[in-house]
Amino acid sequence: MIAIADRVTGQVLRVVEADTLREANLCFANLADADLEAVSCAGADLAGASLRGAWLERADFTGARLMDADLRHAHLLAARLQGANLEGAHLDGANLRGAGLRDALLLGATLQNADFRCCDLRGADLRASGLETADLRGAEYNRASRWPPGFSPESRGAQLTF
Repeated sequence: MIAIADRVTGQVLRVVEADTLREANLCFANLADADLEAVSCAGADLAGASLRGAWLERADFTGARLMDADLRHAHLLAARLQGANLEGAHLDGANLRGAGLRDALLLGATLQNADFRCCDLRGADLRASGLETADLRGAEYNRASRWPPGFSPESRGAQLTF
């Protein structure tokens, strides 16, 4: 059994009847302000979940389903989101500095003022809104990365790699 607690108050937000959050079903869960630092949620289903303001530093969301999730102002520093589906997710003001988003799907996501500094964006689909205010300094992308029409990742600081 795993108890997910608020990072400030320590109040238990949700109890999961499992030994791990890998491949857990947390659809529409309210995990706002949760502390999931360095926790593995690889393959988990968090579609529609609220993770607003959550502390997710170094958490593993590889292959996770985060469609329409609320990740506004979440702390995703160095999080692993390779191959994650973030379609329609709300990442406004999120800190993803150093996160791995290789082959992640962010189609239709909102990214106003999101911090993608030093992220791995190779192969990621970033056809989302708000990229014109996102910080992409030092982020790496490749020719397989997808951007909104007319968007120049270099203008926001991203670097093309081969």
